[in-house]
Amino acid sequence: MPLFVKQLAVGGYDRNFSYFVVNEETKEVAIVDPDNVELLIEEIEQGGYIPVFILITHSHLDHIRGVDELAVKYNVPVYIHKN
Repeated sequence: MPLFVKQLAVGGYDRNFSYFVVNEETKEVAIVDPDNVELLIEEIEQGGYIPVFILITHSHLDHIRGVDELAVKYNVPVYIHKN
């Protein structure tokens, strides 16, 4: 399964990034630390990506700001470590 990681500068704090982990064959994408929902939706639509889940590395505002909207829009689960 060929995967690639796409880094997206989403603004906010000094060097805030969201990431897509994309399966090149199926176009399925995991969204990591979503912020700047409008930009992420644009990238998803332009790339023809199919979101499958959202992963949060930690719960700072700039890593979770887009979770609710994207989870509802794409009907995908959200994962974060319990600690």
